[in-house]
Amino acid sequence: MYLLLILFLFYRIYFVRRSWKADKASVINNLFKGLTLFFVLFTICWGFNYYRTPLYERLAIENTYSTEELVLVTHKLVNQVNALHSQYAENDSAIINVSLPDHIIIEQAANGYQELALAVPEFTYKNTSIKSSLFSLPLTYMGFGGYINPFTNEAQVNNRMPKTSLFVTASHEIAHQVGIGPEAEANFVGYWAATKNTNAYFDYAAASFALRYCLSRYPFKNEADFKAFLKNINPGVLQDWQRNKEFWEAHESFIDTFFKFIYDKFLKVNQQEFGITGYSKFLDLLIQHELNKKGCE
Repeated sequence: MYLLLILFLFYRIYFVRRSWKADKASVINNLFKGLTLFFVLFTICWGFNYYRTPLYERLAIENTYSTEELVLVTHKLVNQVNALHSQYAENDSAIINVSLPDHIIIEQAANGYQELALAVPEFTYKNTSIKSSLFSLPLTYMGFGGYINPFTNEAQVNNRMPKTSLFVTASHEIAHQVGIGPEAEANFVGYWAATKNTNAYFDYAAASFALRYCLSRYPFKNEADFKAFLKNINPGVLQDWQRNKEFWEAHESFIDTFFKFIYDKFLKVNQQEFGITGYSKFLDLLIQHELNKKGCE
């Protein structure tokens, strides 16, 4: 569908270029009509999810945290990540090698939602539709791990990413499918579902994902704490993070910058005032969720 749309746009641009000088008013009018139609269809099919009651209100949890709470949860996640890493890696310095095929990882992401729905019925995943994207290579250069088609509610995952990223990314995209609009909330629900998954690789990936977000706050709060935490994390986990970082850095270009700029504006238009940086607001939900779990007093 997207391929046909892209071809149609090139077709229209070709004729618009030819008629621009002769009839600018008509070209602008048709462009406005096309954008309006897209916006209306997008809003009706999926966009209304951006206007839902915030998740923290629906779950009755706080959406702020203190430095002390951040430190407490970070300690917990360091221990959890190290323990899970030790179960699946040859030693503390080795990277976990996931042997599962990409399509199995993506398909199994739905299992976490079956368990999560027992606690929160609104997260029930009824119509399973998630797969590797045919546009994984372009997505890589655009800097995206996945997306959902708002008109069909089908989730697409970039299968060129390092495998440890697939687990949480697939869970994140399913969160959008069950009606979670804001990216921060999708990060949280995807993380939560991954921790519920019967495949323990998901649990490791989720804990690792959450820990990286927690640590990203320390340079703004306490550099000494940040360095102390890094020393306590298994070297194999740090190598895994470095591999992911190098993967995305290797594909950075003006394309990545351009599409992230566009997506940032898109998010701000759709009730997400922080744009792309709003992904990190996931910590507000994560920390309060972890504090309310047993074993994090």
